[in-house]
Amino acid sequence: MAADRRARELGHNYVGTEHLLLGIYDAPVASVRLLLEEQRLSRDQAEAAVARRVTVGSEKPEGELPFTPSAARTLQAAIDGAIGAARPAAGAVDLLVAMADDKSTIAGQILAEARIDVRDIAASFGEPAVAGEKPRELANLPIVIEPSERVISQGRAALDELFAQAAELAEGNDRQVELDDVLLALTKTASASRVLAEMGVDEAKMSLAIETVRGRESHD
Repeated sequence: MAADRRARELGHNYVGTEHLLLGIYDAPVASVRLLLEEQRLSRDQAEAAVARRVTVGSEKPEGELPFTPSAARTLQAAIDGAIGAARPAAGAVDLLVAMADDKSTIAGQILAEARIDVRDIAASFGEPAVAGEKPRELANLPIVIEPSERVISQGRAALDELFAQAAELAEGNDRQVELDDVLLALTKTASASRVLAEMGVDEAKMSLAIETVRGRESHD
């Protein structure tokens, strides 16, 4: 994987979104790289932008490098985008859109700073410009990533943790696990709780809402 190689070149023992972005410039099909360069983000400019944000390390790791949480999240978003468009694998465009959509990441910040119009790039490959719109042409889409065993195993681990917490909640109430328990368990996981907090939902509010609904259903 190109991102893995770029991480090692920088002496890093992990793969972050900055490495995913740099990896796009090494994709087998150069179309996306050329479009990025047309929008004034050349390989050299991207490397300089990364260098301003991260330091070169001295690590020489062996074996597979782990994804950072933000990189795993970005890859999953790219895969979800491909699945939503009924494609068997995610391409560089899916990855680029996923990176641009999350400005909390290094790659997202670099793309925003460079004012890259990823929707314009996506349109060049027949990607949907509007959510839900069917892609017009996919023949030239460069395929660069598939749901790897590593991404899948990380996703399974996250789900296992979520359902384990839901099971504990159900056991504490002496009943089988219900979807309500899963909702409440989401407030106890780090990444989901942050998203819910942005929506003004915390564990106390979720618990109250669940109890209210259960109480209402018991009287129906």
